[in-house]
Amino acid sequence: MRRIDVGHILRAVLWRVSHFFIAWPLAKILFDFETRGLEHLPLRGGVLAAANHASYLDPPLLGNATPRVMYYMARADLFAGKFSGAFIRAWGAFPIRRDVWSAGGLKEALRKLDEGKLVMYFPEGTRTYDGNLRRPMVGAGLLAYLARAPVVPVYTDGTFEVLPRRAKGPRLAKITVSFGPPVDLKRHRAMPPSKETYVAVADEIMAGIAALREKSLGEKEGPVERQV
Repeated sequence: MRRIDVGHILRAVLWRVSHFFIAWPLAKILFDFETRGLEHLPLRGGVLAAANHASYLDPPLLGNATPRVMYYMARADLFAGKFSGAFIRAWGAFPIRRDVWSAGGLKEALRKLDEGKLVMYFPEGTRTYDGNLRRPMVGAGLLAYLARAPVVPVYTDGTFEVLPRRAKGPRLAKITVSFGPPVDLKRHRAMPPSKETYVAVADEIMAGIAALREKSLGEKEGPVERQV
């Protein structure tokens, strides 16, 4: 008999109440919040969502962008505080040491994926300094290689403008979350496990995120007039 995941059920109730009555209306009012490409995100089964990381606002707004309850990987030191650790755990976070991609964090992510949950992570490992994408970490490729679950690229546009590194406070700007088609990793997952394989997987995932970024930037700039 399958064990009932009471924690997941309670989190789903908490998420839906906060999403529909607090988070979504607030994000819409403050940031003209918009979600695109949500049809690319499977509504059932384990899914690994790989997103760019530009701001501390990324996790809550990414969670606000999907109808599914989201779990996400966060750096271990954020759980040091008794209150802060309990708070982010309540919202689905679990710790990982990004310098070594700890076995505990990887196992927790794989377990949740096997249970059919949505897990979000940041392949870059940390927030951008200048708004551009960073090189992915090898561990990001390792997780995707081991997961054998669909990997959906996600690009969040606007959070860097709202709350970048070292900002004294948030500013107002439009925020858009775009989901892309799952990254095709069949060829890479057929390769033997090695650092080179994990790097190739991570690069493929970042290419998917970069494609969404280019599309988002192109739409913001608008059509270019042809000169005769």
